[in-house]
Amino acid sequence: MKRRHLLRAGRNLLLAGLAALLIWSMNGYPLPPEMAFRRYERQSLAERSEILWTYRGGRAGDRDMLVGLSSRYVHVWHPNGYVLLWPRQEGGTLVSLPAETRYADGFSSYLAPALLVADPPEGADAARLTITLSYQDWSEDYVVEGERQGQVFFFQLEMRHLNDARSLDELNALNKISFNGAARLRNPCTVEFFDGAGEFLSVIQPDSRMTVVSLN
Repeated sequence: MKRRHLLRAGRNLLLAGLAALLIWSMNGYPLPPEMAFRRYERQSLAERSEILWTYRGGRAGDRDMLVGLSSRYVHVWHPNGYVLLWPRQEGGTLVSLPAETRYADGFSSYLAPALLVADPPEGADAARLTITLSYQDWSEDYVVEGERQGQVFFFQLEMRHLNDARSLDELNALNKISFNGAARLRNPCTVEFFDGAGEFLSVIQPDSRMTVVSLN
């Protein structure tokens, strides 16, 4: 009797493994993000980067992302399966992430664009992003305090006009940031850095003409 149960359990495990292999093959044998990220670096003869930041989407609609740093570029793993190279800027490199990230607001959560600064200046303990969102005749400055996440500062944009007359303008403006994350950051913005005592250290203003290289 015991032998029969063992055989049945082994058969079920084998069938489950075959089903998983079939699904994996039907999806084109996708690799985990870290492995695919490294493969694109190797295939493109790009310098191997140090991974600084990872994002794991925990709910349906969320996307995984990776950010690495090499001597000349900030490497960003795009959820569609390729790598974007953002040229490093002196004093810190502001990167627009190519997919939305999730944030909580009370008992609800929403997806919205986010940015981060890789390679911030030495001694920076806090950072503040000021970015202008605009759509047609509407324009508004958003000020976001950076969250230190390991070696980067992370800036989550949040919807201010979710339930008022400007909600559609704001949504269109936010969508432009996500789409532009695969090309360049065109929104007027600055990032200020402060030390542990709150004293001003430096400021960066990204160049809207900067071209991002796509490895795909």
